[in-house]
Amino acid sequence: MPSLPCPLDRYGRRLLSQYDEDGIIDGIVRSLDPPREFVEFGCHPAECNCLALTSWRGLFMDGQDYGDPRIRRERITPDNINGLLDKYGVSEEFGVLSIDIDGQDLWVWQAIRRRPWIVVIEYNPQLGPDASVSIERDDKFVWDMSVYQGASLRAMAKVGDGKGYHLVHANGQNAFFVRRDLFDNADEFKYKKRWRPSKANHPPDKLQRKFVEV
Repeated sequence: MPSLPCPLDRYGRRLLSQYDEDGIIDGIVRSLDPPREFVEFGCHPAECNCLALTSWRGLFMDGQDYGDPRIRRERITPDNINGLLDKYGVSEEFGVLSIDIDGQDLWVWQAIRRRPWIVVIEYNPQLGPDASVSIERDDKFVWDMSVYQGASLRAMAKVGDGKGYHLVHANGQNAFFVRRDLFDNADEFKYKKRWRPSKANHPPDKLQRKFVEV
């Protein structure tokens, strides 16, 4: 069973992603050699996490119509995600899953039954390293650009642990998880050392909505 380089920061670089996600994904892929198939939802035709995986089989989905034939227009919810993966013929095991839907990310990941090797998921870094919270599940949620969105890194780590994944990197915007049965040095990746300062600075929630414990 392979080991992952720890830490992964040295691989961070930006090609077609928002920050350094391209490089981190590449570093993990080089170590694990996963199936060359990805799923990314919440994406933009010019900037997203899996655009650099040009030789892979892939599925892009987004609720917005960009007029780009590569991106399937679908509004993702916890109830429909598994049906959509069936609809587009996604394998039961595939290489990379990337989730960035500005709100219900945790609840959708929790619902997914397939077993990707690597999961990249946006979290809310403004919630700090210790709180284990998320916005409430609401399939009609639309982000208003305030701090009320997503879930904390600790909450994502809890969901990942329950699904058999270990947090191996966080860059202040996205968290990177790898299935524990695929590498042998998960114990080297301590949660507290994965925390990075927030790259976001969203304003307070004018509605003062409450986060829920996870």
